[in-house]
Amino acid sequence: MLKKIIPAVLLLTLFSCGGDKDVHTYWVNSYTVPCEGVGLAQCLQFQKVEDMLHGEWMNMSSRIVGFNYEPGYLYKLKVKETALENPAADGSSILYELISIESKEDDPLMSLNSIWEAEKINGEAFEVARGNEIPRIEVNIRANQLMGTDGCNFFHGSFKSLTDQNISLNPMAQTQKACPELSYPDAFMQAVINMDSYELSTNEQVLHIIKGDKVLAEFKRVQ
Repeated sequence: MLKKIIPAVLLLTLFSCGGDKDVHTYWVNSYTVPCEGVGLAQCLQFQKVEDMLHGEWMNMSSRIVGFNYEPGYLYKLKVKETALENPAADGSSILYELISIESKEDDPLMSLNSIWEAEKINGEAFEVARGNEIPRIEVNIRANQLMGTDGCNFFHGSFKSLTDQNISLNPMAQTQKACPELSYPDAFMQAVINMDSYELSTNEQVLHIIKGDKVLAEFKRVQ
């Protein structure tokens, strides 16, 4: 009797493991983006990985059957993929079906999505020279961009990596306008370029950019 049961159990185990090959981990971003070439339609953004990476999103024009999406949340899903024998000419060749929602969390990066005005650098209040502006940065999470002014020149760049604590930038482009006083603009840009982490106040109205354990600059939210 035992000899007959064991092969059956092994067969069931092998069958179950084989079925898992079509089930994958998907991350779904907290916002949608316009689908290319589909009018006003919006696409989910997804990553098919175990550990999510900032900025590595791809657009999904198809829907995930059984998944009710709410913007503002990051989702970790288990999704089954089934190849379609006769897909529509303008549709996906894969059917995506929700197996389970592993997690649903507020996107912490959206708290950065704002315009921030500099108040201090290296612990000292800014002194804005006549003809210069107050330095500021604008964070655009959707576009993966950081832009702003050092008080004299404008700059524009993108995030190389960004988590809920750490930050690094790709090389940035900057205008080269002559200004009456450059010591503060130069110090500001050095702070922005060299930061490797950041910290938001409890009320999310104050932003510190940090290198190691040193606060390089302090900003207040203005929008």
